[in-house]
Amino acid sequence: MKKPWRFRRKRARKVKHQGEKNRSKDFCRGTDAAEVFFNINFCGGNMELTILAEDPDILVVVKPAGIPTQSGRISEPDCVSILKKHLADGRGEPYLGLVHRLDQPVEGIMVFAKNKKAAAALCREAAGTEMEKRYLARLCGVPEQREGTLTSWLCRDARTNSSASVPEGTAGAKKAVLSYRVVSAEEGGLFSLAEIKLQSGRHHQIRVQMAETGHPIDGDRKYGRPDGTGGVLKLCAYHLHFIHPSGGREMDFQIRPSWLAEDVYNGAEEG
Repeated sequence: MKKPWRFRRKRARKVKHQGEKNRSKDFCRGTDAAEVFFNINFCGGNMELTILAEDPDILVVVKPAGIPTQSGRISEPDCVSILKKHLADGRGEPYLGLVHRLDQPVEGIMVFAKNKKAAAALCREAAGTEMEKRYLARLCGVPEQREGTLTSWLCRDARTNSSASVPEGTAGAKKAVLSYRVVSAEEGGLFSLAEIKLQSGRHHQIRVQMAETGHPIDGDRKYGRPDGTGGVLKLCAYHLHFIHPSGGREMDFQIRPSWLAEDVYNGAEEG
């Protein structure tokens, strides 16, 4: 994989106590960094929400699979409510700007704004080309075309919380474009690892478009097929690049998906 934006975790110490922070200049280029592990009791299991970096303007976190970005249910924990508790100082509800979202079953890196000025700047980046988000996905099978661009028209069904590819011109349909590149394939061709870059942000876009090719994402119960390995959805927003809202510094973060073995990840990077 390409390395100019590689984010390396060097000497960061895992902190398992809520609210405790560890700051390291080696942790992130361009800003001080904090790693905070929140033990979240969610759907009967424990989850960890990790803060990769924090300064007066931004919070960069790793959202685990299974926890929503923002939930309308009072009893259901989400990233926004958990981070607001982290920011609370006893002087009223803290500000937290939601810049972009990840689907509930998807894990990955997200950036939040800590003030309105930063939120406006980051939202402009997210709507334009300055903010770059890349994903890793474990696909069922190996696409015959190892690299390409997919263009579809997607229509969302709010009743079933699903999206479907429809003919161009269908009422309510929105254009969806992504590019992908197969970076490794398992022996026997049962599964492959693909890097995906979105050129639009539609509901369930990656899941629908990859399923449309005949190679759905492993673990996708909604759009997948029964020959997958099951378990969690093998999709991770593993790389995030953006310009810091104060000072214009380039910020780069990259993680290894929790479902991907380290040797496979390292081998894909070298390939």
